Amino acid sequence: MNRHQGDFGHKYIMLPNPSYGDWENGLSKTYSKASNQDKLNMREQMINAWDGK
Repeated sequence: MNRHQGDFGHKYIMLPNPSYGDWENGLSKTYSKASNQDKLNMREQMINAWDGK
């Protein structure tokens, strides 16, 4: 995995498993207690859309 580290987010993408667990709390230690607007801001800052390249 270490030799392919630079490929994650470009060649390899990770998708959350919607039927298991809660992935959004992994964005920040304070995510679960944040306001809805703060949660939105955290998602916008932390989630990078795949550009297809």
